[in-house]
Amino acid sequence: MKIGIIIFNLTVILFLIFLIYFYVYINYKYETFNQSVAVSATTVIDSTINQNYLNNVGSFSEAQLTEKIIAGFDGGSQLFAYPASIIPNIKINFQAIKSIFKGNASVYATEFDDGYYWINFGAAGGRYIYCIMNEAYFGGGWMLAMRAVRNSTTFKYDSTYWTDTRTLNDEWGTINTILKRPEVLNIQGELSHSDIRKQEILKYTSSIGEAIFRKDLDPNIFDLKTDAFNSYNAREWMVIFYYKDDSGSIARGGDVITAKYKGRIRGPNSDFITTANNNTRGYIWYETPVSSDPRNEAQPIRQLFYDKTARPGGPNSNNNNVDFRPRSGVINAKELDKWKNVNPNTPRLWSCQQGYNFYGINWEIPVSNNFKVRWGFIWNNESHETSSSDVSCGIGMNDMSCRDYSWEQAEFKGCNSSIAFEFYVR
Repeated sequence: MKIGIIIFNLTVILFLIFLIYFYVYINYKYETFNQSVAVSATTVIDSTINQNYLNNVGSFSEAQLTEKIIAGFDGGSQLFAYPASIIPNIKINFQAIKSIFKGNASVYATEFDDGYYWINFGAAGGRYIYCIMNEAYFGGGWMLAMRAVRNSTTFKYDSTYWTDTRTLNDEWGTINTILKRPEVLNIQGELSHSDIRKQEILKYTSSIGEAIFRKDLDPNIFDLKTDAFNSYNAREWMVIFYYKDDSGSIARGGDVITAKYKGRIRGPNSDFITTANNNTRGYIWYETPVSSDPRNEAQPIRQLFYDKTARPGGPNSNNNNVDFRPRSGVINAKELDKWKNVNPNTPRLWSCQQGYNFYGINWEIPVSNNFKVRWGFIWNNESHETSSSDVSCGIGMNDMSCRDYSWEQAEFKGCNSSIAFEFYVR
């Protein structure tokens, strides 16, 4: 009897030893690969790979999983949507990914051109977002938050799109349909992500190519608002205005892009930037919004515009409001380059006036509805604002999504017309 018990105990012990060996063997075999995935998740700030997918790694072999992960590194799959937090520095972060998959041609061939990427905004899930990756544009890494075409009224000052969480025309199917339209790419049949990536016109003009300059686009179809507006904690804003006069000349100016960013200009004759404001897109405003909150925490655009109105006749600094850095208000607007044409041979976009002037966000004088503006300038020939401004220009006007408006006797006349724009954040 004792011998039988001893044999039984030895059998149990041997079986346990086998299980321990098997566990150690399996863990050791896949340890390096699992560590690589972990490194990519931490090095790239927030896992580049969809975490829900990683939870099911047991369904795939190491080779299969590696192949699928690589396929998602170019932002071309909703399943592997990039976390929004990595986009501003994605080119830097991607060097860490390359070090993990050394010698893999697919990874090393990945480039980050301007174009559409799948991006994850947390609860909102994967969204197909247009991004400017060109480092010439203040370092690159910009996500499109809002777009309005000529003659749009979608995002006028009182539109609830400025303050609610609705998005507009941001679903993959809708974007796919828009890009196939004859005004844009004029492609018949199915249009895949790889087809979109091949379109050079999307890499150096706008999210809808040269169609952005047209006067006859339907805002109900082409205007856009994404979750980059609603939920991304942006520290920087950039808006590009698109205006072409009757002769076909494009307005360019505002905040210049320069060679110091080591960016490459995309276009038919692609080359590195060598001169100031040598951009292929349009007229640029760049800002760093600063909250009045002492912590100066980054906030979504929507939150900064929600229920916050500038004081009439004073700088943009009332409770819970924001300013731009450097602080810009009624005194300094005239000194800013944002309203100036860098190249005098291109069309003048903005009007201006001597005397009183304001630049900032959320300007509103209830008794002067013509001069509301979400982000822009107010000018008056008098020394103070008495609700009799002569010029108003920018995004979110009283009656249009974007325009330049000037009284007939304004000192400097701009286009005095509606203007298309794209609003980016990072």
